[in-house]
Amino acid sequence: MSPSASRLLLLGNPRNRRVQDFVQAAVARGLPTPSCLSYEELLEDRTALQRWDVELLRVDSPGENEAVARALIALGGGPAQSALGFGEIAYLREYHRGFCRVLDWVRQSGLPCLNQPAEIAEMFDKWACHQRFVGAGLLDLGPS
Repeated sequence: MSPSASRLLLLGNPRNRRVQDFVQAAVARGLPTPSCLSYEELLEDRTALQRWDVELLRVDSPGENEAVARALIALGGGPAQSALGFGEIAYLREYHRGFCRVLDWVRQSGLPCLNQPAEIAEMFDKWACHQRFVGAGLLDLGPS
């Protein structure tokens, strides 16, 4: 979809089931069809977010797209051409670092976000997320 004025913009992988389900749910409730900026487009041109005039941005998962995974790994300091087999998990630190850089681009864009980039970054950091749960009293680390 081309940049335009829209009520809601999704940042995601357009062929991803979560993005498609979200769009279908919005339309089923009588809302305008959300636009979608693909991670591939944003990773090719980090200024792509600046071309959208939206009321709200929803950041979806970058998962289930091999090209996006390779680009995030490279952006995070991993090899430029990581050879990952189907379903293979590797370069997690580099992937996370690359994804956090993209989240920083989202933050810098100034677009109002449905889900905050800093909170998404923390959610994708298992240790930080665990510490937050402990601090909130959601996990009991004592003897049972």
